[in-house]
Amino acid sequence: MECTERYKLGIETFVHELRDHIAFTKLSPHRQPLVERFEVYDESTSVLHNDCLYLCLDEALPPCKHVQPGTCIISCDKERICGDASCTRCNLVALSDMAPKALINAITALFDRYGQASRELELHCGSDADLPRFLNTAQQVLGMPVAVMDEKLDVVMTSDCKELFANPLWETIVRDRKTQRSELLDNQNGKIYQLHGEDDPALDDEAHAHVHTFADYESASCNIHMHIVPTATLWAFQTKPYQSFEAHELQFLSWMASCLDRWALATKLLHPSRGNKRERYLIDLLRGDFASDEGYAQAAGRGVGVAAVEGPEYQLMALKPSVPTRPERMIKALEDLEAAIPGCTGVLREIGIVALMPVAEGQYLSNKQQQEVRKLCQRQNLYALLSSPYKRLTDTTAVLKQIQDCFAFIDVRANPCGLYHYYNYMLKQSMHLVMENQPVETMLHPMIRTLISYDHQCHTDYLETFKIYLNNRCNVTETAKQLHMHRNTLLHRIKRIEELLGSTFDDWTLRRMLLLSFDYLYLDDDRDI
Repeated sequence: MECTERYKLGIETFVHELRDHIAFTKLSPHRQPLVERFEVYDESTSVLHNDCLYLCLDEALPPCKHVQPGTCIISCDKERICGDASCTRCNLVALSDMAPKALINAITALFDRYGQASRELELHCGSDADLPRFLNTAQQVLGMPVAVMDEKLDVVMTSDCKELFANPLWETIVRDRKTQRSELLDNQNGKIYQLHGEDDPALDDEAHAHVHTFADYESASCNIHMHIVPTATLWAFQTKPYQSFEAHELQFLSWMASCLDRWALATKLLHPSRGNKRERYLIDLLRGDFASDEGYAQAAGRGVGVAAVEGPEYQLMALKPSVPTRPERMIKALEDLEAAIPGCTGVLREIGIVALMPVAEGQYLSNKQQQEVRKLCQRQNLYALLSSPYKRLTDTTAVLKQIQDCFAFIDVRANPCGLYHYYNYMLKQSMHLVMENQPVETMLHPMIRTLISYDHQCHTDYLETFKIYLNNRCNVTETAKQLHMHRNTLLHRIKRIEELLGSTFDDWTLRRMLLLSFDYLYLDDDRDI
């Protein structure tokens, strides 16, 4: 994904940068942010174009009839330009105390700064790794912190936030405080006020930013789209009270958001959302924001109308597509899921869906509801994994990890789309958790290690025979059938194993420990544990 359009400076940018030296300004109703170069005007210039800024360093001024509408002209001669009050086609700026050389240097530096920013903000590949560079460059040009948030105001990423800023909105983003973030969400949904009035047609091509006021500070936001649907927001934060955004700052912010419009299609960080408060709550619950405060979690859920929090127990379901799927299809699948299961609340998360649902105490979803989920999965090419019931809402984060881990155990090549249950993968998932912190050899019974060593030295396969023998509850006939081995041959082999290990295997406790060792030994193999 490549963004090749450079940011073009508008007259407001020059007025802001030269504000300490301006004696007179007259702006044309035709003004547009189209300037991408500058020239020093002299009398040999025949036609002036509105994509160029003209610097008049002596008494020469261009005749109005040769000027395209919206052309920008800056002059060091205050008296000369002030006398030409009849021109309405061009943007006129007169300076009072700035030498020609200083003006040229200032304009050159301005074009260099924004030109360099445009080059740095070009997104050639659209990878997630581009975003930190993008935001840091944006902060350098704007002189204020910026952030990308999704439609629920979850923070995707911020510019450099090592220091604390005074703006309470920015501290909300850096620290992710739920209470202040909720106020920010309300402000955004309320659209406090727009940058420009809708009744001014001359400003239709200006920046499409929204400005928000919070505790005497201003923040500005621009939508980032995916397939024309707003999916995230680019925010900028003023760090001084009562400081307003300049028009050129909002134009630049809007341009950056348009760059991210094209970039959002290629990245995995931004996701579309229905943006309702129930989803906002579920995201907080999944992330563990309620810690161990069960009462708070239940009250917050009731406050936004999440029926699932009434329980008395809960189940969590995760759904993932088997093939690349458009976001709109996942939203439709989520709506169908909520319609099939009363009280269910779901949210789009990463590439799939996570849904919370209430169940009766000690019960699972009904067979009818599970059948509806299976049909949905087959229709939408989804794999669904249903957790076991649990009693505390604040355990939702741990339960989500359980079912996310188990997705890795579903062989999508051999298993069709449908509904799968955590209890079928519970042992394997819990063993993987143990093995994350312990070496596998420490989990093996000494008898198992003895057989491994003997097989290695004598080139036998006693270990495999012993495993199948234990799995068949030491039944010689069934073991012989499974191994395609004569019964007498098997009896001789078992007698030899008993001699090597110095034990018979009548004790069930011993057999259970040995089978558990086999489970750890073959944990990452394709064979059954």
